[in-house]
Amino acid sequence: MADRLQELILYIAQRMEKDNHVGQGRIKLAKLLWRCDFAAYWKLGEPITGTEYHADKLGPAPAGELTATLDLQAAGAFEWVNEWDDQQLPRAKRDPNLDVFTAEQIALVDDQLERYRFVHARAMVDEAHEFSGWVHAWRDGAGKHQPIPYASVFWQNRTEPEPWENEYAAELAAELA
Repeated sequence: MADRLQELILYIAQRMEKDNHVGQGRIKLAKLLWRCDFAAYWKLGEPITGTEYHADKLGPAPAGELTATLDLQAAGAFEWVNEWDDQQLPRAKRDPNLDVFTAEQIALVDDQLERYRFVHARAMVDEAHEFSGWVHAWRDGAGKHQPIPYASVFWQNRTEPEPWENEYAAELAAELA
């Protein structure tokens, strides 16, 4: 799966540069990886890369991203370019190997790239903070670095039970008391 993560990093970095994405830095790369993997799980039944995501203060973060980018850098396939305000921009130095992906996966990635083309990383972080998987894992910082399961894409983000759930719980409690 590491190869798939590396190739997706190269693909996203290349497309962000080519399409002149707004705010195409390190944070946006991480958020696009998360959006692509979790959207694939929701739509296709499996993630694209299979990398683990964990709860970070900026939302879901791909645990294997640092290692993947370091490996790509060592191979001369990737670099971080420092721009204004110390923002690091991901840059592919070779074309990604798209043979490791299905046509459906690439179409899904392209859809996410277009959807977020004019969205700043800060807005993507704000959106990530509303994602149920992150909310449940993060727990106001107590769950820092806790894994976020792919299945959380199906969870609802709510903190209070519905009235019928309270009634059913009371019935069960009375029955089992």
